[in-house]
Amino acid sequence: WFYFINNLESFDVQIPQLFKNDIVFEDAVHTAQVLAYSKAEQAEYFDSQKAYWDAYSVMTTALNEATEKGLAKGREEGKAEGKAEGLQEGIEKGKAEGLQEGEKIGEYKAKLASAKIMLDVGIDKATIMAKLRLSEEEIRGME
Repeated sequence: WFYFINNLESFDVQIPQLFKNDIVFEDAVHTAQVLAYSKAEQAEYFDSQKAYWDAYSVMTTALNEATEKGLAKGREEGKAEGKAEGLQEGIEKGKAEGLQEGEKIGEYKAKLASAKIMLDVGIDKATIMAKLRLSEEEIRGME
């Protein structure tokens, strides 16, 4: 730093190799150069910096708002697609379960009808229970 400060005036054109690629020294040289400007040049420089950062801020804000809107729209579209897919899966699953349940009920009713016929032709309850896998209570309800 001592060398830097003592030789600052000789750095007006170029930063010595010793200080290249060191952001702290580059910033210090730049600041020294700006402070060497006349008052009018400094005012012009600071106005241009303000305009740059104002524009940067406006663009960053617009980008952030657009990104957030895009994300929100994407989330809504994703929810809608998810609901539609979920509804379709639910309908398909409900149909499959309904068919299975219907088959079970149909099989049970067929067993009961067969048991009734078997009872009517005189087959004993024990044989009907064994062959059709029905309980004694189920057979008793048909007599």
